[in-house]
Amino acid sequence: MIIDGAFIHALVNELNANLNKARLEKINHVTSESFLFQFYFKGEKFKLVIDLNANFFSTYLTEKKSPNKDHSQFLLTLKKQLEGGILEDIEQYQTDRVILFHFTVYDFIDGPIKKTLVFEAMGKHSNLILTQDGKIVDTFKKMFFETGRQLIPGATFEFFPTEKKPFSDIDYHEIDTPKAISSTYMGISMKLSGYLFEHHKQIHELPIKPTKDITKNTGYFFDIFPDDHQKKSYDSISALCDDQAIVNTQYKQSYELFIQKQLDRYNRKLDQLELSLDKTQSQLNDKTFGDL
Repeated sequence: MIIDGAFIHALVNELNANLNKARLEKINHVTSESFLFQFYFKGEKFKLVIDLNANFFSTYLTEKKSPNKDHSQFLLTLKKQLEGGILEDIEQYQTDRVILFHFTVYDFIDGPIKKTLVFEAMGKHSNLILTQDGKIVDTFKKMFFETGRQLIPGATFEFFPTEKKPFSDIDYHEIDTPKAISSTYMGISMKLSGYLFEHHKQIHELPIKPTKDITKNTGYFFDIFPDDHQKKSYDSISALCDDQAIVNTQYKQSYELFIQKQLDRYNRKLDQLELSLDKTQSQLNDKTFGDL
């Protein structure tokens, strides 16, 4: 799945059309890295998946996924802080791969409280962060550094720093290569850069036609794939995401890396043992001569 800022922009509009002002009834795990949010609005129930898997990170509406009984400390925090709240709005941070879910939770004593769930859809760095009044309440992945951005409860929440500009208005007079688009404007992948450079279009001019490239097992919010590839169209971006086959190569890569490291280690050890053997054999010969 090609998930960039333009994809997130189209996805946020779709989610807002379905979930705006919906009540969050339950939060559960689907896997240890994905969450299922169950909403209710005007007699209808909606299930939203937020997946932090490094190989398939996304959020989408689903009919297939079912909750499991697993629990984690972060899940318990989300349940305590958000269940029963109203999803007021979903927005994208500038044009980056960051989605903000704005909730209003009603407390018996304090009244309505504003809380924001931040989903950073950034590959292996994907994260889910609960904030209130600009402070981090809890986060799925916790990180602490001496300087810079902190991801720990109680810290002030900060977005990823960037010098790129939002893609709301791309100035093609300043662009001479496709790479210049992705390096200048926030949230534009290299695949989309090539298309934009060729057609000189703005992001808002792109059609919404969710398409899956079956040949390469990937998808995008419109047909950006070669004509000779086998394709499939969908009625919504969520349907596209829900039908995506996940090819998990993480463990395979980890095994290969582990085996290679072990081989290198044992080869180095073998050289040392051979030297030790030669030295010991020489010492044994000296001992024999000495005994004689």
